[in-house]
Amino acid sequence: MKYNNKKGYSVIISMLLIGFLLVLTTTVFNLVLRELRDTRGLWDSVKAFAWAEAAQELALLKIKEKWYGIDHNIQHNVNSESTILSENPSEFKKNKDVLISYDLGIATNSYTEELAPQWYSIIPLFTQSNSNETAISINNYILSVDREEWDLVWNLIASDKGISWTASGGISDTVNWTGKKYEDSVSKIYTQSTSDFLNANSNAYLILFHSWNIWSQNITFTINSADKFSKPKTEIISSAQVGDYRHNLKTDYDNTKFLNMLKYSVFSN
Repeated sequence: MKYNNKKGYSVIISMLLIGFLLVLTTTVFNLVLRELRDTRGLWDSVKAFAWAEAAQELALLKIKEKWYGIDHNIQHNVNSESTILSENPSEFKKNKDVLISYDLGIATNSYTEELAPQWYSIIPLFTQSNSNETAISINNYILSVDREEWDLVWNLIASDKGISWTASGGISDTVNWTGKKYEDSVSKIYTQSTSDFLNANSNAYLILFHSWNIWSQNITFTINSADKFSKPKTEIISSAQVGDYRHNLKTDYDNTKFLNMLKYSVFSN
């Protein structure tokens, strides 16, 4: 008599069904897990962008509180300033907390600008450290232009005095230039070199005016100094990072719009 054992087939079918369900469950789980990761990544990206804007606001606040000559930046690593916007700055968690940074980019040893005819450029010849309320002035500078023939009217001004001249070919820090100063509400004429003027005044500004007619070409000038001074135009780079997501924002900062009224200086000759 023949006997058909169907239990073996049942076991095989059950194992195949279990394997299919296991593969299906694993696939669905992976899809859900990836969706959760994408959602978390999107949230971290949006969060990093929002905090990058916050870092930008902190940079502008630093300029407002400390003046535009401030030389300051927050390094993009874990430190007391970069973790200030975290939930718990003392216990920074890379995958959860926010890390911010910014670079004001104001202090420099060299500045180059293209100046159109009949137009001005105003450069603060000082900087200010984060811990010091007193401006740090440069001692001297070198002005160079990209053309053989050019004409710039320049003014060095401080709070109550200034010197100026028309410079064709360069400005020497050893030559005494004509200046005006106010003592006892009286205007007095005097002579002084640019280096002596800068050593005597901590908040000095250099005003350059391209005095050739409007049909002349633009000129490009460069100012170099061994000491740092403030750029009138700069780019503020602010960043924020949450986990593996980081956003960088660039803010164009043009200080000449605030300094523009200085071009009407009464010290001009």
